[in-house]
Amino acid sequence: MFSFEIDTITTTMTLSNKSYTSDADLFENIEVTNEMVQLNHLNEEKDFDEVISAIEYNVPIAYLDLLIKKKDYPINKFSIFKNGEIKSPLYAAIANNYFKIADFIISKGGNVNYTENSLNIAKLLITNNLFTTKVLLYLLNKNWNIMMIKNYFYDFGFSFNLASTYIKYICDKSFVVKLLKIYQSKKSISKDQFEKIIINERNFNIPYQWYYRCIYCSSFDQLIFFSRYEYPSSIKEKIEYIMDNYSDIIYPGFSLKLYEFLIKYKYKIFY
Repeated sequence: MFSFEIDTITTTMTLSNKSYTSDADLFENIEVTNEMVQLNHLNEEKDFDEVISAIEYNVPIAYLDLLIKKKDYPINKFSIFKNGEIKSPLYAAIANNYFKIADFIISKGGNVNYTENSLNIAKLLITNNLFTTKVLLYLLNKNWNIMMIKNYFYDFGFSFNLASTYIKYICDKSFVVKLLKIYQSKKSISKDQFEKIIINERNFNIPYQWYYRCIYCSSFDQLIFFSRYEYPSSIKEKIEYIMDNYSDIIYPGFSLKLYEFLIKYKYKIFY
């Protein structure tokens, strides 16, 4: 066994003639712009949090359990540190890919959808460039609501790896559930019926911004991937919207990219 005991120092600061004695008070100075996390002021709150530090050191879960019980720790709370970082126990575990610890925290009441004054774990992960495909899959398996980052999700620069991972997870999971129901009902299905199930369960509302980026970046393989998960009529509407609303005046060089796309695929793929 080893000892991991460091006293936590509680501080009280004064900012703009106002005394801050709790995390709740400090969060009044946090602004969220475009669904991302930004600090309106740098609030020095604490140097150290024993629970969060223990998680970041990847301590045994048994020790972490004792520590949380001893301190009667509010498991979902966010803490602001003197270096400007914002963390919670569940954020610390997920950010470091310590998913067993994250599972333990969730078993103790941790919530991946927990929000405090527009701040949540997903936004912090994105802000700190820690929102990987591995993290995305973990969150999805914990019933995370992706619309918590809807502005980022619909952004033109949304990662293709993240987008494809999300689409395959949602659509393929739905497809498997449908097949299991058919199997349990012991119904026989024809090849045509099977293909219809695939089409219906793979119907995903792809953001038009993703199609635009694929065309502008000549990433046609990515566009083809997206097209497999959406009805052709829906894709056609989005491509036509892009054609009508994006010009070289605002988006230099786009008409050439669009021409390249139309010549390459002759638009037939979406009919």
